[in-house]
Amino acid sequence: MNFYGSCANLPGRLLQQEFCVDFISTSPHASTAEQFSVIRDQIKATHTEPKRCFNAATQRMCRIRILLPSLPADNPQQSEEASHIGGNGNQKCRKCHAGGNYEFTESSNGYHSLHYAGIARSAAETKKEIEEQLRCASHGVKKAVAERQTESGVKDKVAQYWIDILLQKAAAIRQNDPTRTMEDVSEELLSWLSEQPGDKMNPLLDLAGLDPTQDMPVEILHTILLGIIKYVWHMLHTSWSDADQALFAIRLQSTDIDGLNVPPIRAAYMMQYRKSLIGKHFKTLMQTMPFHTHGITSPEQFQLVKAVGQLGAVLWMPEIKDMDQYLSDLEVLIANVLDAFDDFDPSKIVTKIKLHLLPHLMEDIPRFGPAIRSSTEIYECYNAIFRLCSVLSNHQAPSRDIALKFSSMKRVKHILSGGYWIEDGKPVHAAARVRAILHDQRVVQRHLGWAPIAPVNPGCVRAVSKAKTVILEWEETQASKSTDTDTSIRVQGISHEAGWKHGVALTAQSGDACKVGSWVFAQGVGTEPLVGRIAEILVTATSPSKASSGLVTLDIFHLGHTLHPDFDLPILTRSSEAGGPVHSTCTVESSKILFLFSVQHDCRLSKCQTSARRAQRQEHLDTTRMEALVHHEDDEHYLVNLFGLHNAALLKETLPRSLVAPTPLYPDRQVFHFQAAQMLRSRNTQKRAATAEKR
Repeated sequence: MNFYGSCANLPGRLLQQEFCVDFISTSPHASTAEQFSVIRDQIKATHTEPKRCFNAATQRMCRIRILLPSLPADNPQQSEEASHIGGNGNQKCRKCHAGGNYEFTESSNGYHSLHYAGIARSAAETKKEIEEQLRCASHGVKKAVAERQTESGVKDKVAQYWIDILLQKAAAIRQNDPTRTMEDVSEELLSWLSEQPGDKMNPLLDLAGLDPTQDMPVEILHTILLGIIKYVWHMLHTSWSDADQALFAIRLQSTDIDGLNVPPIRAAYMMQYRKSLIGKHFKTLMQTMPFHTHGITSPEQFQLVKAVGQLGAVLWMPEIKDMDQYLSDLEVLIANVLDAFDDFDPSKIVTKIKLHLLPHLMEDIPRFGPAIRSSTEIYECYNAIFRLCSVLSNHQAPSRDIALKFSSMKRVKHILSGGYWIEDGKPVHAAARVRAILHDQRVVQRHLGWAPIAPVNPGCVRAVSKAKTVILEWEETQASKSTDTDTSIRVQGISHEAGWKHGVALTAQSGDACKVGSWVFAQGVGTEPLVGRIAEILVTATSPSKASSGLVTLDIFHLGHTLHPDFDLPILTRSSEAGGPVHSTCTVESSKILFLFSVQHDCRLSKCQTSARRAQRQEHLDTTRMEALVHHEDDEHYLVNLFGLHNAALLKETLPRSLVAPTPLYPDRQVFHFQAAQMLRSRNTQKRAATAEKR
């Protein structure tokens, strides 16, 4: 078990950098609780005797105390840290008392309650329950302990060690002297237990300021990507025929990934190893699946795919500007995902605890911030460094060697980042040239996991290389034929006699690199932003390779006033609903490009076929092997991808509220849940009857 940590006060962008991850502990022998016991003692020691250090901001000595605000981890580990039984109990949730036996969960009211957060657990309540279990064990009744654990959902690993010993001792005492009363035996064993060294229960329950039952935010890597999305993906590919799988792979490979910020899609690989996908694959599927499943899914499956895509885009937002509005939207989106699962399979909410955890996001996000802050993805990546430290050790004392190596790395980080240390009784830090290494040397940055913030120069254009440069006259450019040119450009009186050359990409105000074919929002003449696809990027012939400004010609598209009837997404068409030219272009300054966003073709409406062919590339070269792709039947109908994670917040701010506000799948959820519960009872009754007949 490895323990990593990060400073909770850091901005979100730094929390996702390996440079800011700190190694804490590891051991192939010590259990989680044993390691936590030592960590707890070190934290508590800073409360009685705060650590003395130098404050670089105030240039004065100070003292600090360590607080543990939260415990991000995967769901089984969080259950263990909260002294919870996990999925084996009637109350499967580590954060609340939702659930019960099957008679309760299949009842109308019980089934309905699973879709909401229940009565919250607490550390004091958990501690009291563990004490009662120890008391029951001292009576020597194993069944009573097991029943308490199953009914309450509390099962502590540390206490379980002592429970097993108490049960054995109680049985031995009663066997040697049957005349002794149960109370007498219990009193003797509890007295013996109190004299034993070490913790008798979870050490985290004894840490001031930490409630393990509530201070474990829902972790989106394992709960969403490796949970909800994985469930949906399994439902889909197991119901498809070989032909359906091949069709989906072709459609997925044809995805326009510009504006999605995902790695190149390897659809054939993902379909071949569909049962062994990892987080990055599920993140890609979450953003693209809804556009490729038409014709090969049932209406219930399609609704579920859309619901999880909409939820994912909201959960991965790194900043929340309006918390009330965000939580209101999130509540609707979570409800839609749960209800869509009920539509497809009513039993999922009962058997899959990750579905019930979704409503707890409503409690966690106001306390801990955006869900992405609590993601353990960066810690999973940090395991690669841990493995290298282990591989490159002498393997004689791996835990010690790894700890020494990480402490050495931390010391280097501290020195290079300008940290202070005490020398001859005075605080000192490295010289300026030493501190500059971290800022100037990219090799050092890469080795230490530091990603500096690149300065954003909105409007900066990267021109084509000199070898590929072709000087154009103004009349040869698409900008000269633009049906509408920005007023500011006309006022400047650009010389049409000057030569022009094409640009490869430009920097938007958001910092995005936009190329020809990218879909962008741009500042227009009026208050409404322009929506279009970049058709041409120009800079003057005398401009350097990185020009400070240029011209951008946009293929203008018009935003529909209503959502697509099938995808529930905003529509983009060449002709506006009020009429106007079918094909219009507009030339604007490169500095007026706002941000990049994802757009996908409406293949469902156009009935696009998989008739296109393209040479497969290996090592940046075209091969003779051809791969099938979707041939888009028109260039008129497109959909704004609200499932995309990149610039999701900017997109929702820019679009009209009527196009981004989530709509409840079922306005009266209680009535729907009662119907689903009835269906679940009927189905399970038949299953139990069939099982009874076999016996």
